[in-house]
Amino acid sequence: MRHAPFPIGHAEREAWLRHMTAAVESVDLQPQIREAFLDYFESAALAMMNRADPSAARS
Repeated sequence: MRHAPFPIGHAEREAWLRHMTAAVESVDLQPQIREAFLDYFESAALAMMNRADPSAARS
């Protein structure tokens, strides 16, 4: 996995997802295609996480 050497937690996931969402919204896509991209990016962002959220450990 290409991202394994890099710590990816909640903040990194959210930053990546914001950028990918902005990229999708910057082009004129049909609504179904837009939703397919955003759904995929949401699941991909979760799958890339390899570090626990520190606030979750305090609960």
